[in-house]
Amino acid sequence: MSRTRIRGSLCFLIIFQACASGQAVNPVPQQAPQVDICSLIREPQMYDGRVVRVDAEARAGAHYEILLSGKSCSEAVVVLSIPKDLDDDESLARLRESVFKGFPGTTARAEATLVGRFKWHQDQVPARVLKLAEVVAVNTLHEN
Repeated sequence: MSRTRIRGSLCFLIIFQACASGQAVNPVPQQAPQVDICSLIREPQMYDGRVVRVDAEARAGAHYEILLSGKSCSEAVVVLSIPKDLDDDESLARLRESVFKGFPGTTARAEATLVGRFKWHQDQVPARVLKLAEVVAVNTLHEN
């Protein structure tokens, strides 16, 4: 057997083992650190690129986006970015139902615990984005 063929076989086995074990290229840690949503808003540079767990108030944005804020920092928001592979997630469906009930013109809100990778895009719109990895909990709030 030639060296090229042996190397090719070894590369295949390594890749196959990684795929079979369920390891992802950018896995989300089992225990993402809890971060206050207002800290993400006020000090985004500290969390840029980190996977975090946040408790936030979620509400509908103008273009079917979900906006996240906190009681003591409602003047600014974090935009929730939802990857397509989560579209069938039941917890995400509950969050969307809670937030978009009666949309447009809704005041529906929810309290949510979310895990995702935070990105800060200074001088861009939106500046603060949480790329969703998991919806941990959803509690629908009554409309105002």
